[in-house]
Amino acid sequence: MKRSILINGLSIKYQQNGIGPLAIIFIHGNSQSGASFDKQLSDSELFPLHTLYALDLPGHGSSDSSKVYSLPFFADIITKFCQQLKLINPILVGHSLGGHIAIHTIEELSPSGVFAFGTPPLSIPPKIEEMFLANPSFSHLLTGTLSEENIKALAGECHEKSASQKDLQNTCQYIRATDTDFRSKISLSLQQGEFGDELNTVNSSTTPICLAHGTQDTLVNQAYFKYVKFDHLFNQRLNIINSAHSPHLDNSVDFNTLLRDFVKYVRTQETIKSDGAHPPTEGEDQSS
Repeated sequence: MKRSILINGLSIKYQQNGIGPLAIIFIHGNSQSGASFDKQLSDSELFPLHTLYALDLPGHGSSDSSKVYSLPFFADIITKFCQQLKLINPILVGHSLGGHIAIHTIEELSPSGVFAFGTPPLSIPPKIEEMFLANPSFSHLLTGTLSEENIKALAGECHEKSASQKDLQNTCQYIRATDTDFRSKISLSLQQGEFGDELNTVNSSTTPICLAHGTQDTLVNQAYFKYVKFDHLFNQRLNIINSAHSPHLDNSVDFNTLLRDFVKYVRTQETIKSDGAHPPTEGEDQSS
């Protein structure tokens, strides 16, 4: 059953699972829903030690619609969601647009980690033609009212060809339920430059960050990630998952494994900081 919280006068619906003291917030993509993370919220290796949250962004799922949509607006919603629920230094997991939102929260929210997938970090000025592949369905993500044919085409691009009919039908329903003004307004806000330099944030932040990408993604251009400095990111590389644009749905086994590994890494880093210790360097005496 979904819970509700009032943020900026808007009723925001969310799901919650687990009773652990450490929070993980799942942020869905453009025209999706918090329900798309059901395979993560039910992961028995995650929820015993964590409390997992997946919210419907304004204009999506069961949450209220807004008159304004932009990346800073959504980042503010996530920040206030955490503040109201007293979630200190959560790990943020963002899919596509959700990854952009997560990166935008880093400075103000100070998450303990950010896991972004299907998310090419925006630069200033943006390199849109390099970020995304030439796919006719990409324009549907920025178009208000969509025909049923376009809804099905967009849902198809979010999944691999072997995706289950249930996942495809759910994605179609998420798209139908999205405020039609959202896509046109987020498009306008991007055209007006209402976003931060995500690429600079990723390349300079000390926050643990994991970037992941599906091998069969037909929307995001993998070559764009050459602009990312991976030397300080998780696994020091772009983490590849055998999937399309929605690995959390199409390949949840490998996705959840990578997510669990990242969560363990983040917690290890927190322990090192709190103890004032540091990982042993090559040749360092580790004996007591």
